[in-house]
Amino acid sequence: MAINHTLPHVNDISRLAANTKVTGDITCVSDIRIDGILIGNISTKGKLVLGEEGLVEGNITCREADIYGKCTGDITGVEQVLFKSKAVYKGILKTAHVGIEMGASFSGSCSIISDEEARRIIDSIII
Repeated sequence: MAINHTLPHVNDISRLAANTKVTGDITCVSDIRIDGILIGNISTKGKLVLGEEGLVEGNITCREADIYGKCTGDITGVEQVLFKSKAVYKGILKTAHVGIEMGASFSGSCSIISDEEARRIIDSIII
């Protein structure tokens, strides 16, 4: 399922840098990259990239995600979620498409969502 999404401008990408720890929830429209530590939930209508040194302990709702680091919590990725070779994930995954590279650790369950459910989820993210 393709959701109308225009590419963000450089200044429209949120970032949590390495050696930064945030406790609390993040809600945004833009893409977001996490290289630090987030203890809390993320909701974005954009793409989430969790860097190799990044850690999220909380639930994630996003259009799509590339997971390189560690994540504990449920992920709902409307279009797709990709777990890269060094990813470590524990939780419940709901997405339209999933990819898991060799070497990634996946502990939990996965369910594929319908186009209708995907639209409902992405529309429910309110800023």
